[in-house]
Amino acid sequence: MALSTFVESTNRVIALVDMDCFYVQVEERDDPSIKGTPAAVVQYKTYKGGGIIAVNYEARAKGVSRQMRGDDAQAACPEIKLVRVPETRGKADLTKYRDAGREVIQVLTEFSSCVERASIDEAYIDLTEAVENRLSEISSNSELDLASYLPPLNMDCLVGSFVLGYDSTETWLESLRESEIPQLDDIKLAIGAEIVGKMREAVYKKTSFRCSAGIAHNKVLAKLVCGINKPNKQTVLPHRSVPQLWSSTKVSKVRGLGGKLGDYLIGSLGVENMCDLGKFTEKELSSQLGAKTGMWLYRLSQGYDDETVTPRQLPKSIGCNKNFFGPEALKTKEKVKFWITQLAAEVVERIQRDLEMNNRRAKSLTLHVKFEDQNPLSRTCGVNPQYNPERIAGDAYSIMEKLYQTLGVLPINSLGLIASKFEDEIDTSSYTKINAFFKTKPTSSSNIPDAAVVGVENDDSSNSEKNLDSSSLPPIAVTKRVAQDALDKLNESNKKPSTGDVNIPSANSVESELVNQIPTTPSTTSSKLAESFTNNNLTPKKSDTNESKEQRKPFFSFSVTAPPTSPRKSPRKLVTAAVRNEEGPSKRAEIAQVVGEEECERCGKKFSSREMKVHKDYHAAKDLYREINDLPPLDFDLRPETLRKKEIEASALERAARAAQKRPRGRGKGSASSSKRGKPMKLPTAAVPSSSSSAQSQSRTIDSYFGPKS
Repeated sequence: MALSTFVESTNRVIALVDMDCFYVQVEERDDPSIKGTPAAVVQYKTYKGGGIIAVNYEARAKGVSRQMRGDDAQAACPEIKLVRVPETRGKADLTKYRDAGREVIQVLTEFSSCVERASIDEAYIDLTEAVENRLSEISSNSELDLASYLPPLNMDCLVGSFVLGYDSTETWLESLRESEIPQLDDIKLAIGAEIVGKMREAVYKKTSFRCSAGIAHNKVLAKLVCGINKPNKQTVLPHRSVPQLWSSTKVSKVRGLGGKLGDYLIGSLGVENMCDLGKFTEKELSSQLGAKTGMWLYRLSQGYDDETVTPRQLPKSIGCNKNFFGPEALKTKEKVKFWITQLAAEVVERIQRDLEMNNRRAKSLTLHVKFEDQNPLSRTCGVNPQYNPERIAGDAYSIMEKLYQTLGVLPINSLGLIASKFEDEIDTSSYTKINAFFKTKPTSSSNIPDAAVVGVENDDSSNSEKNLDSSSLPPIAVTKRVAQDALDKLNESNKKPSTGDVNIPSANSVESELVNQIPTTPSTTSSKLAESFTNNNLTPKKSDTNESKEQRKPFFSFSVTAPPTSPRKSPRKLVTAAVRNEEGPSKRAEIAQVVGEEECERCGKKFSSREMKVHKDYHAAKDLYREINDLPPLDFDLRPETLRKKEIEASALERAARAAQKRPRGRGKGSASSSKRGKPMKLPTAAVPSSSSSAQSQSRTIDSYFGPKS
């Protein structure tokens, strides 16, 4: 193990703040008459007076412990006062205790930005940055470099402080001042102890709660020394005093060694106290438990641990649990469903409140079940985003049904629901809704009037007489205007006094009108549009013509091809339909150029200039997807004719390779010109075709297989 790793582990200053009999303190603040008398907080009273969840130190002196029931505590201490937790939905309501714990966390964050809430009454604080800032201030205010020497401390903040391995705090501080070699790690612990003293005093002034603390170089050691001197005390652990701590610490008391790993160390390695773990080398522990676990245990036996304090003032999970012992065990599905509904209602109430206060949402729901005479089981599913209690209860009971199908309907001693994996809620109020991307873009001069759309009548003549700047119109509006002018001219030229006969324009006339109306240059387009919008109405008024809707209908439903075109079709499609029947590609290319269509160089499809940008992004996205997923890249040219050509060439090469691999039909090992009996074969006298005719024949054969069907 590198020495630098050990040095970095002792550079930190970590503190654990633990509230003293917190639940009782909350009740004492609500009822000051409880102070100074034996008291305990119990929940439920149906079985032996309820279970004790907190005992003050006056009651502990009379022999009361948390393992007792309420009736047992009163038998041991008749003058004890039992305060019962309020109940909601048939279970204990701990809301006021959680709120009190939140008050303490708010005070702790005033002294450090790195506060990790471990439970309702515990929190880890990383004071490394605050200590280093204090040292830098002292060095900057002095001509000497005092960063390696003990600065003057406020001894009032160290009242109630203890240092493991020393008779008193003053003795420890005096040894640091007299040391010839600066003990920088211990100096940092001393400054950290002063900060923790101020912190504890602030908690008492703002919340009236007393707390204890442990100060060390890592979280494991801070947790252990915090409980040595309680209540309302703090304990400092210098690194040189770690062996003294390990000599009296059971393995099961160490954070992370209370489960199967601790049982293995006790049963297989014979490790009872942490000092016994120091007898093994890192190699021996790694051979027994693996390299990662072995290295961690070896470093822990030396007093080193690198677990960081994660800044978290909020709980990682929100849940509730209900125990059913003895005759209260749940033996029917109806009872289980009832209690799951009750637990889900409480969880939803709490996570909804958490959402309002902290703007975060739970993503995972875990059901904990303890069957009678079975190990606890846990199953997880997602949380309903709307926080619907009925939906969440239904999801939890679906998990319960699956457990019933696997294990059978067994009595249940414990049920719990926990919401976890919280994620910050994203504020979408400032986001642009998707509907906004489909709104018509406003023009600089005026909006395009409704009469610009083919087949829509406009009774407001003033709207059609407004002067419009064609440069401000989008390309589609230009096309609509051109098509409208062509239809208006056709309408006027085909007017007849008789209402019974209606002349339908021929395909050639319609096509010529549409093609002639399409501008050839932007300048002519702008001038014609400006003139047409100024001098002509977009749509004739009803008073200007005596034709009925039935008479005008053929002019809005004509088509060059056989099927009639709907009056709601876009003029762009009308122009395209006329172009398709034009003889020769020259006219089609001319119209495509005017409309603004471009041909994709990869797939051969035609799009407008705006659509082409999106289409190219489509090809780029496909290439990126294949690159990310390690798929072979696509050819650049994906046009149908190119792919067809490559397919034909590949097929020809494959057929040629198969033909070359075929053996001659003769039995012998002679050449292909040998006969079956070994005599030379006479070649036919037919003329050998030339290479050009052979290639032409082969080409015709390939085309017959792969070409279009006749």
